Formats: sequence, structure tokens, C-alpha cells
Amino acid sequence: MPLRRARVAAEGWRPLAGSTRWQPLAGAGGVAAVIAYFETRDQCVEAGLPPCLGVGNKIMALRLAAVVIGIGAAFLLDDPAEDTLAHVPTPRIFTRALRLLLAMPLAGMVWALCVAVAMRTGGAEPFPLRQVTLEAGALWMVAVAASAGAARLVPERLGGIAGGPLLLLLTVAAILAPARFRLFVPEPAEPRWKDAHDLWAWVLFTSVLLAAWWSRDPGARPIRRMVLGSGTPRRDPETHPAPVSRMGRTGP
Repeated sequence: MPLRRARVAAEGWRPLAGSTRWQPLAGAGGVAAVIAYFETRDQCVEAGLPPCLGVGNKIMALRLAAVVIGIGAAFLLDDPAEDTLAHVPTPRIFTRALRLLLAMPLAGMVWALCVAVAMRTGGAEPFPLRQVTLEAGALWMVAVAASAGAARLVPERLGGIAGGPLLLLLTVAAILAPARFRLFVPEPAEPRWKDAHDLWAWVLFTSVLLAAWWSRDPGARPIRRMVLGSGTPRRDPETHPAPVSRMGRTGP
């Protein structure tokens, strides 16, 4: 089975790359880089003075950039021809996973551009790039999961139209959440920084699971049957009576 999936991926990545909507992600990356530039524009450095902006300002700029990139990533799963290919043996979850895998280099490049723009003015304080990248990845997967779920409800299965607004709503909800569950901690010096990023890891994990669940084929078997095996359906004696043999005896 893994060898067959690898062969399908090798043969199908070109058509998937051609049908993927790259423009929203690329355009969002450009807008995010502009936001990161103006949010981290340090007038003190431009005047020849020591930097005025701290780590918290750069973290906030990259968070804004991550949300904008997430809005663009919500359109990656949009494919009007997806329903017409429901009869092919390749599962929908496999093609969507391959589509996201193909999008990872572009997402990584636009994120690296935003980081380079935000970090163009150095500082003495260490920057928590790994934790901020975790936040960005979780936000992107939230957008993808929201798009996958909304695709079941919106016209033509184009969930990206709803995925972006849903990401914004969830971001505002995370900002307004009680302090105990707040995800956007301003700086690493805050006491809840580590706990918040433990929650971010759970957000990422849950978003991956939801995106996978909402990417199942419409006629997919229930999870219980997939795990325990399809087996033979149990006969209902009222609706499906046992066959009667020619000798008049009831069959097993």
C-alpha cells in the first residue's frame, strides 16, 4: 500500500500543482511582508540611535503576518473538480495531503521572507523564532481545517471563502479568551509563555485531526468499521430472513 501511494503521488503531483490556487497564498505572503516591514520600522535606528523596538513588537508583527498568510492558505484546498473525481480510487484525504505538501515550500518561503523583514534590525535580546513559527503553523492549519469543514456547506465546495473569516473569528476569540487560556502572550518573559505554547501545540494537533476528518470521502466507511475490519454485515432477522433450502430447513 505505501508503494502504491508513492506511485500515485509521483504521477499525480503535476496535475495537483496545476489545479492548486497559488495566487491567494502568494498574494497574502506579499501583504504579510509589507505588514511586517511597517510594523517593525524602527525610527530610532533610522535616526542613528539604538533600536527602540523590542522583541514583543517583532512578535506582534509576525503574528499579524501569520494570520494574513493563513487567510491565503485557506484557499489551498479549493478545487471545483474535486467532486467530479469522487469515483477514482485515490482517497480525497490523500490528494489534499499531497496538495498541502506541495504548498509547504511556498509557505516556508513567504514565512522566511516575513521573518527576514521583521528581523532586519538586530537586537541584544534573543528572539523565540521556534515558538513564533509554531504559532504560525497552528494558525495556518486552523485556516486549512476551517476551509475543509466549510467546504461541505458552501456552494461549489470552495471552503476558502469561509476559511479566512473563520480564522479571523477564532483569532479574535483567542485574543479575548480568559487569561488562563490566552494563546497570544506578548513576550517570552511573561509567566504563561511556555503554557501558552503547549496550548499552541494542541491547537496544531487538533487542527490536523479536524482537517483529516473533514477531508474524508463522502462514502467513506465509519472509523469503527475501518479499524475493526469491514466483515460481513449482520443479518436482521426481521428484514432479511434466513434463506430456506429445498428440503424445507432454515439455512444457517
